Amino acid sequence: MTRRGMGKYGVDFITPQQMDFEVQQLMTEFGNAQRQIIEPPIPIDDIVELYLKLDFEIIDAKALFKVDGVFGALWVEDQKIGIDQSLDPHEHPQMLGRYHFTLAHEVGHWRLHRRKFQKRVVTQTSLLPEDPNRPNYICRDGDDDPIELQADMFAAMLMMPEAMVRRVWHSQTEHGDPMSLDEIRANSSPDLRAEIERRLRFKTGPLAEENALFEAAAKPMADIFEVSPPAMRRRLQKLNLLVKIKEKTLFDGLE
Repeated sequence: MTRRGMGKYGVDFITPQQMDFEVQQLMTEFGNAQRQIIEPPIPIDDIVELYLKLDFEIIDAKALFKVDGVFGALWVEDQKIGIDQSLDPHEHPQMLGRYHFTLAHEVGHWRLHRRKFQKRVVTQTSLLPEDPNRPNYICRDGDDDPIELQADMFAAMLMMPEAMVRRVWHSQTEHGDPMSLDEIRANSSPDLRAEIERRLRFKTGPLAEENALFEAAAKPMADIFEVSPPAMRRRLQKLNLLVKIKEKTLFDGLE
């Protein structure tokens, strides 16, 4: 990190504890203004429109920006979020989880980064360079700049709060213990095996089987929180609820 911050946009480093504080602050504000959130799913649409008062539009990102892989955009001065039509859950119900996470990702940019955007300090000027109505920021698939990773962390913590995830996990699994790859393989039902095989058709690389197993196991939780199985898989791994190998304890093997 340099004196100007991290990545090409110069964002400041944020610890997980600081990010959790930012998320909890938003949850508290929404609870005081609207209603307390005590059960999943997190009402991200209401957070955006009822509390943050941001305009929201489904957009044709490829037609607007002439590039592939744009799923979200933020107009700071207009206080507007755009989500690409490919994620519209009304037209594509199977994209509901991805839509929710992308919307929460844009909220992360709004809460964490909008002051950088207000004077267009941060913007992809190569896209629509002469258009005064261009968005301040465009989120493109595969961008791993720290500004995107921070928005992803914010979205994960917002849509899948740790305490809520652990409470639901405990209600859905035996004793609430972590689940290992071997346990998923050994205890998989025909439906789970079918889900694993389905997911393997879309995955490649050394972690393909592992991620397919974890995502199939995470799907019931993903359905409850209305996020995608990959997002829930990553969150459960982060919380050490999905693990490659379960550590043995002093009580293992005792009757």
